[in-house]
Amino acid sequence: MKFVLRINMVMIERKSKMPEISVLITTYNQEKYIAQAIESVLKQIDCPDFEIIIGNDCSSDDTLKICEEYREKYPDLITIYSYESNKGMLGNLRFCFSKCKGRYIAICEGDDYWIDPHKLKKQYEKLSGDTDSLFCFTDIKLKYEKSGKFKRHIPEIKNLLGEKFTIKQQIELGGPVGNFSCCMIKKEGLGHIPDSYYEHKGNADWLFFLYLLDVADGIFIKDICSVYKIHKNGTWSGLSEKELMLANLEVCLYYNKLFSSKYIDSFMTFFQTLFGYSNNQDGKKPLFSFSFPVSKKKKLLFELARLKKR
Repeated sequence: MKFVLRINMVMIERKSKMPEISVLITTYNQEKYIAQAIESVLKQIDCPDFEIIIGNDCSSDDTLKICEEYREKYPDLITIYSYESNKGMLGNLRFCFSKCKGRYIAICEGDDYWIDPHKLKKQYEKLSGDTDSLFCFTDIKLKYEKSGKFKRHIPEIKNLLGEKFTIKQQIELGGPVGNFSCCMIKKEGLGHIPDSYYEHKGNADWLFFLYLLDVADGIFIKDICSVYKIHKNGTWSGLSEKELMLANLEVCLYYNKLFSSKYIDSFMTFFQTLFGYSNNQDGKKPLFSFSFPVSKKKKLLFELARLKKR
């Protein structure tokens, strides 16, 4: 009862205020998860005024019904946008971005949830106090739906990171940011994301943050504030080892081209670390074994062609 009263009091105050933070919840056919995502946002305390924007991408299950039940409880806090046809993940995200009133934007994807009630507070304080950085992210836990077990996200890498985070680290360490749900973005940063990003359905959060990091360093908060669910419908989690290697190569060749080979050395380091050195641990021949002088870009193209033939 105390929690409901507190929320209602906050909503009364917000009627006359422009929210400082916009929280986006993007969802598609996530009736199993969406309530947990919304509840985790509602539990945020000690932070500036925020609004919740839910983008329902034409779900065919009860996702929209559940969202509407929450909007009825919190009409001054929650706004829902639901479409007549699928926009896709990035189309949904782009539309929701256009509706944000806050100067800061936090995202919680519909199958994820936050576990720290001070997530928004921590991120807002860090980001508002830094005039250069365009986004910050927290550490996360992975939850494997099939087993119900939790695991920290790449701790061997996260333990090496300082507070400032560079584009070189994002590439060479294979995208430590994790996912959208652990991030807060300055709204002004959206101006650095080209329209083409939203038009390629294969693009993901990794590229989004490369665009921001190409402009300024990000901020890493070591606290674990959110949970990323690994399930059979995940884009990457269902791939075999070969498919995963091929996907990474194709993605990075594409990203390298977008940035006109500006970060080619970092992409090479990522490939060699992930696929070359790791394969040596079990006595296999390294995937990367270049024995002739070709340009770095041609080496990558060569390896991609060789992998496709395996």
